[in-house]
This record gives sequence, C-alpha cells and structure tokens, in this order.
Amino acid sequence: MVYDHCIAHLSASLSPPLHFLDSITPNQTIKDGDVLVSSRKLFVLRFFSPGNSGKSYVGVWYNKVPERTSVWVANRDNHVNDSFGLLVIDADGGLVIYGKDRKLPLWSANVTLSSPKNSVAKLLDTGNFVLFENGRSLWEGFDYPSNTMLPLMKIGLNR
Repeated sequence: MVYDHCIAHLSASLSPPLHFLDSITPNQTIKDGDVLVSSRKLFVLRFFSPGNSGKSYVGVWYNKVPERTSVWVANRDNHVNDSFGLLVIDADGGLVIYGKDRKLPLWSANVTLSSPKNSVAKLLDTGNFVLFENGRSLWEGFDYPSNTMLPLMKIGLNR
C-alpha cells in the first residue's frame, strides 16, 4: 500500500499529468523523478541511482517487489552524472538519453524513423520497453538484455 502510494506520487510529476502513463510520445519526456508504469502496473521505468553513487540510469523493474532490482537498464554503459537526465523521443523518432547539457546523447536506441511524429515508446506488461512507429515495433529493450531474463525474452545466435 505504501509502495503504491509512492508510485502514485511519482506519477503525479509526469508531464502532462495523467494517471499512470505507460508510454511517451515525441512531445513528452521522462526526467529524473518521473515514472512510467505498465498498464497493469506490473513494471515501472524511471531514472535511478544505485546507492549514493551520483550516477543515474534509466531502468525497468517489477513494480510490486519491495526490493528494487532492475531487470533492464538502457544506459548501463554510459551513466548520467547528475539528476538532470532526460529520456526523449528525438526529432528523428529515436529514443535518446541526454545529460544536463542536452547537446550529445549519452545513450541512443540508434533508430531513425520515417514518421517520427507517429512514434510512441511504451512500457509493456512483459517488462519490455518498445518503440513503435505507426503501431509497428521498431526497437525493443528485450533485444538488449541485461543480467535478468524475463518471460518472453529470447536468447539466440545471429548467424
């Protein structure tokens, strides 16, 4: 109950203020303190800092598990050095994380879309963070797993 209240409080800081956003569009951003919650409230996505490191990452974890353990991290190789991180769908329609200066991306999904205005990045109830263009999946966090396997993730070799 207390944890749900905390998530509700964090959700209130999203722009524009909606109840439990599960996706962002090109005119929305996720900044430190904002949270995405999957439609059935199984997973959350937000910026987090492990311990007192001062390093900030964008991650996904189970919503209702008391001990927060990330199941997927976007920028695991290139952290944000402060609390001014920003996750956006950029002008090309790709997912990008910026630091305070907003000049060079710290992380990118390396996707350029033909119709960037018709893109949406959505946190699914599987824990997968997916970038869609016109309803078609173009990029998935599940294609870049971290050290946790979730149901519906695939492991394979590209020959």
